[in-house]
Amino acid sequence: ESTIMSAGISIKGRQVLMAIGGQNILGLQSKGLTVNNTFIETTDDNANGWTEFDAIPSVKSVELPFSGIVKNLEMLRAIMTAGSNMFAITLTYPDGSTVTGDFAMNSYTETGESNEGYTFEVSLASSGAVTFTAGV
Repeated sequence: ESTIMSAGISIKGRQVLMAIGGQNILGLQSKGLTVNNTFIETTDDNANGWTEFDAIPSVKSVELPFSGIVKNLEMLRAIMTAGSNMFAITLTYPDGSTVTGDFAMNSYTETGESNEGYTFEVSLASSGAVTFTAGV
């Protein structure tokens, strides 16, 4: 009797789309998502020296770092001229799953060597609840 193992289909970075205010970001080469949980420590004398935490996080947040090649100056223009640096962000995965929320821009950096493409790096932090919606 043989067993057939299912090999999953990986997600390529280029298949995950990132949009700000409904507009896909140009020039992306790298993107990420980090979920942070801050827990309340509940260690007491009965823990026998082991650290214990409350099972429900007291604070949750999501960070979105991304970087790429500058294709135009629209992102810089929006950051420099906007009255608010809070943006509606949507990550869309190949199966249609989405991560959506409002994100504050922590930092934006542009750099470039004289004979290389001019690049940018951005760090966003969630403000309020972030929603994951499963695709099909």
